[in-house]
Amino acid sequence: MHGRAARPRRDGRDDPQDRPQRRARACSGAAHRQVPVKARRTMELRTLLTSRKTLVLKIGDVENQIRGSLCLFGIELGTAKRRTFSERVRELTADLPRVAAILDVLLQAHAAMLLSLDRLNRMVPEIAREHAVCRKLMTVPGAGAVVGLTFISAIEDLARFAKSRSVGAILGLVPRKHQSGEIDRNGRITKTGDTEARAALFEAAHVMLHRVKKWSGLKAWATKTAQRQGNKRAAVELARKMAVVMHRMWVDGTTFRFSAVELRPPPPRRHLTVCRDRGWVSSASKGRPHWDGREVKPE
Repeated sequence: MHGRAARPRRDGRDDPQDRPQRRARACSGAAHRQVPVKARRTMELRTLLTSRKTLVLKIGDVENQIRGSLCLFGIELGTAKRRTFSERVRELTADLPRVAAILDVLLQAHAAMLLSLDRLNRMVPEIAREHAVCRKLMTVPGAGAVVGLTFISAIEDLARFAKSRSVGAILGLVPRKHQSGEIDRNGRITKTGDTEARAALFEAAHVMLHRVKKWSGLKAWATKTAQRQGNKRAAVELARKMAVVMHRMWVDGTTFRFSAVELRPPPPRRHLTVCRDRGWVSSASKGRPHWDGREVKPE
């Protein structure tokens, strides 16, 4: 039950005579809102994705803690790959036995979390291969198994959206609207809805914009937008477009099309009629003539 029906009026008045009506309205069915409940398979998928993200963040926290501790002794770790991180730390702390003993506890936790992350990383592609919709969504440039499964777990039910354009608003990728009288301006994006899906789409858009070398209609449009408004805004707008495209691919059961020129219907044939006396040209499309304003030079 939503408690908004029992709140005072927006104009600030709280008349005692209105309180029984508000309470009755709150207890009635009009104050209830329908909330979609995700299926068990979707919740299992979301548990896998959130657990994987938690491990990735915690591994980064442990590495940053070790780097900060080494800076106290004037040791800069520099660039080190995640797999060789422990060896590099032990090599630099060979002359500091007490520090090495303290950091060895963190390195053991770091190694254990890496093994757990490997187990979850192997589960993600296995589930993606079994999911027919995810395989089609992975044909979008920049979208991998994690992006596809995150999008599927966020949307789940296609019947929730009458139009694919509504997906961007649900995921918080549309600008805020400020309207008051003659004022009408757009603000920053709303950032409502599923945070994980919005972050995954933004990362996929960044990959398409900067990493993917094969050109497509979306990439060309995003590149022009980046030249006008900057890379960050272009990535946000591209993420919204990718959400709309992926939803439509899911509905139609198709894969990503790099070019839609071949699928466009040919334009209708136009019959031109030249009137030399009046100096204009009329064109007719589907039997209905109209004037296009083109003048004809007299002979």
